[in-house]
Amino acid sequence: MFCVLNVNRRENTFFEKIFGSFIKDNYNLQTIPVYKGAPFFLLDVSVGKKGIRWENVISQVGKCAGRMISTELIDLPEGMNLGFFESDVLYD
Repeated sequence: MFCVLNVNRRENTFFEKIFGSFIKDNYNLQTIPVYKGAPFFLLDVSVGKKGIRWENVISQVGKCAGRMISTELIDLPEGMNLGFFESDVLYD
């Protein structure tokens, strides 16, 4: 199995500048069933200017944190057992 990481960043509005540190980030995990195959995870993340808390991502997806597909270019931190899923068949 693998996990699709969908990152949505909140807009930098006046309200976000003042109260952004008090707004909690949302981590919504869904299991997507696949006909005659293994299901995969879809993790929707809504974050502010502080960015993604990788500890929350790891706690949500577990072992699949080492096999993620991202909707945007993301730099992964070192030493946290995070990685991107690589498959020629999937990308074709």
